[in-house]
Amino acid sequence: MAAIVLLAGFCLRLMIATRASGELQWIDEQQYLALAQRLTAGEGYSNEAGAPTAFRPPGYPFLLAGLGALGLDSAASIRCVQVLLGTLTIWLIFLLGQAVFGTAAGITAAAVAAVYPYFLFIPATLLPTTWITLLVMGATLCLIRAADTGSILDAACSGLLFSAAILTRPSFLLLLLAAILWSLVRCRKIVPVLLLICTILTLPWAIRNAVRVDRFHLSTNGGRNLWLGNNPGTSLNPNASMPIPRFLEISLENAQTEGERDRLYSTAAWNHIKESPGRYATLALAKGAALWRWDPSPTTGGYLKVNRSIRWISILSFGPLFLFAIIGVASAPAPARSAVTLWLLYALGLTVVHALFFAKVRFRIPLDGFIILAAAAPMLRCAQILYRIAGKFGSGITTERTRERTAHAE
Repeated sequence: MAAIVLLAGFCLRLMIATRASGELQWIDEQQYLALAQRLTAGEGYSNEAGAPTAFRPPGYPFLLAGLGALGLDSAASIRCVQVLLGTLTIWLIFLLGQAVFGTAAGITAAAVAAVYPYFLFIPATLLPTTWITLLVMGATLCLIRAADTGSILDAACSGLLFSAAILTRPSFLLLLLAAILWSLVRCRKIVPVLLLICTILTLPWAIRNAVRVDRFHLSTNGGRNLWLGNNPGTSLNPNASMPIPRFLEISLENAQTEGERDRLYSTAAWNHIKESPGRYATLALAKGAALWRWDPSPTTGGYLKVNRSIRWISILSFGPLFLFAIIGVASAPAPARSAVTLWLLYALGLTVVHALFFAKVRFRIPLDGFIILAAAAPMLRCAQILYRIAGKFGSGITTERTRERTAHAE
């Protein structure tokens, strides 16, 4: 059954990916691919002017550069690889569901993931979401196995995958923190392994950025993102092209390094927060809630026009999953509560991050697999109840028809 689910998920993703536009629709896609192409050409991790950059985290561009070195450098070929990554994610969701709730729930979760609209569409974009979803699912599976068995190898694999996720999206450092807090209770001996592996793999990039772009961070777009979510003109759905105040614009123009520009954005954002704490608190609560919204976030024009149909597809797919997940969390059996607690810590960490910065549904998608997992067992129970009701109803109709035939014969 799992093989059938995987095949169906692969075919659906491939159908959508092969029908996507040949042109890249979003500036993020164009920049990720351009970074990868410069890496493949031996120009280093540099911007269009040839200067060192850290504006985009390196995880996804390095993946694309690796594919480029294998000759898979076109948008079409990258999408096909991401179809495979998305299918592998379904398999990891099955393994997680099987380990936590049992085989039947694992197959149910995999089947839902195979047809989940967001998971179907995302592999067709040249965005890091498919890649980071796979990394987080793999890291979590290895972490749970390490906690169950005390395996240092599984803990090391989890640390490796968490490191790749953090280098792809630095905000996922909060997921690593959640994993460490959970491990302190569950199996303390794996914590040093996680910390050591993640430090070894992420610290060199931060040091490189301190030397090359004057910022001891994993990327230099954190300040800008903080400002986008915290300035006098911002809203629940900030626009990346919103006007910059003249004083900040002048300072940015005079900045000598990418790191200095990042600090200027960050300082402006924190000054606004200090000046308007009430507005910040209200907006932060709204942003945290918006991360879990049922309809898609407003977005710039791209592959899909977010119209009424798209909104209803999102609401009718994510909405029931969200409700079933709440039931699943509340009714989780004792053996599953530890894993469910880990997933809740993930959700809390990511909510805090985006309440501070800004929230888009696509930032949440890597955690949607855990919502599907939490929802699987209640969905399975509901399906079983409906099946029994339908069976009794069908049996009653058959019995009644048999009586009618008997009466007619007599």
